[in-house]
Amino acid sequence: VCFRNFIWNLILEVHSFLCILGADKTVKGPDGLTAFEATDNQAIKTLLQ
Repeated sequence: VCFRNFIWNLILEVHSFLCILGADKTVKGPDGLTAFEATDNQAIKTLLQ
């Protein structure tokens, strides 16, 4: 559980950094979904809005 929390925090920090640098949030993955559409994590959805 601790490792999973570490990974989520790391992902959120990296994503925040990329958004600050102007990363494109509309890029779609191989499944045709954006990160916002693909996640069910509310913290990530808030970050991507």
